Amino acid sequence: MTSESSLLQLKLDHAVPALESASRRAWDRPDADRFREYLAVCHMATRATVPLLEFAVAECRARPATDGVAARLVSYYLAQIEEERGHDAALLDDFTAAGGDPSALLRRVPRPEIAALVGAQYYWVRHSHPVALVGHMAVLEGYPPPPAVLERIRHATGLPPACFRTLAAHTELDRHHRKELAELLDSLPLDDRCRSLVGIAALHAVQLLVTSVDRLATLDMSQERTGTHE
Repeated sequence: MTSESSLLQLKLDHAVPALESASRRAWDRPDADRFREYLAVCHMATRATVPLLEFAVAECRARPATDGVAARLVSYYLAQIEEERGHDAALLDDFTAAGGDPSALLRRVPRPEIAALVGAQYYWVRHSHPVALVGHMAVLEGYPPPPAVLERIRHATGLPPACFRTLAAHTELDRHHRKELAELLDSLPLDDRCRSLVGIAALHAVQLLVTSVDRLATLDMSQERTGTHE
């Protein structure tokens, strides 16, 4: 019998090549402005992680005691809250080290695809099932930038090592998270509806990340700095 984590990976194997292609386009010719914007986008997504997990915990606890999936998710989500806490501040520090203005970043209207990426999770968690967040996390924690790509960007841009700290740390940390998440997924008594929801949430995350990275590749940096992008 195929495990739940293997079923999800089979779906992702068909979708992730598009994300990898978008990343190659974005970093074909690395420049400092584009990398700063990448850090900004990472911060926009990461600052939503802990509040989203807290929302999912509350929704799990509100479900009937007979919901074995929700019951098992509570301890996992609580542990993730503690692991993820402070990562947004770390990215803000990296953005500052890269020459960005943290106050300006915090005042910016978040990019539409990031709002859609996170907002869909709130909808699914509230109106379908909190297990949706597992699919979302499988993507966001499953495909960090490879160390070789970060090193190439660093050499090409001349940016200081300090602005790569959080991304570099996540390369190792996310490997551990992937293993934990696969073990969790395989332990959940998923029915067809929950299984489908996990897959839909994961593929949605890939689609929105492709959109985000593709926009990064063709971005007019002067518009981003003034917040006038469409």
